[in-house]
This record gives sequence, structure tokens and C-alpha cells, in this order.
Amino acid sequence: MSISVGTQRATLPKLFNRQPSGDASLAAKAMKEKQQISLADLPIGIVATVDAISSSSIEADMALIQRLAEIGFVPGEKVKVIAHGHPGREPVAVRIGGTTFALRRFEADYIYVVIDA
Repeated sequence: MSISVGTQRATLPKLFNRQPSGDASLAAKAMKEKQQISLADLPIGIVATVDAISSSSIEADMALIQRLAEIGFVPGEKVKVIAHGHPGREPVAVRIGGTTFALRRFEADYIYVVIDA
């Protein structure tokens, strides 16, 4: 990707991988059995429905859970991972409704989805 400004051209590093990734067998199993999986584990391009936002220690993470709900990650909403960043697959680019968000992997781990058939 490059950006042209006047006659100068600056090359930007490739920030996102748009190739399908993730554990395909995990996604296939979750789709078949209608299991919850973490949004961080959802492969690129698969449409899913938000099922829950949760954490093992609710008291410490309530502010983050509230923020995720406020920006639209509520049960029933359709969501799709559109890209993973480099390196380490972070951030996770997620489309919910008509909006795209970049979530850190630990934030995406709070969101549980069910893959649509």
C-alpha cells in the first residue's frame, strides 16, 4: 500500500492479512454443533452472531465489557472478522453492522459468537 502526497510517495507496511486464517477445524466443529467460540478464534470471512460478552473475573473487567456493549457487541448482532494484523494476528479487524473496529486479541476473547449456518 502506498500513499501519494504531491510528488512524494511513502510506502506503508502491510498492516493486515486478509487471507483466511484461524483453525478451520475449530470453526467447522463450532458451526456443526452450534457451539460458542471466541471472536478471536473466528476465521476471516465467516459470519457469526454475538452470543455473549463475558469474562472469568467480571468485577475487574466490567468497564471493558460495558465499552464493548456500547460500541455494538451485543447478543444477536452479526459480526465478521475481516483481517488480522501483523505480527501476532493483532489487532483483529472486525465488522459489525456497517462499522469496522480494530480490537486487541484480549478484547476479542471476551466476545463469544455462534457461527451462522
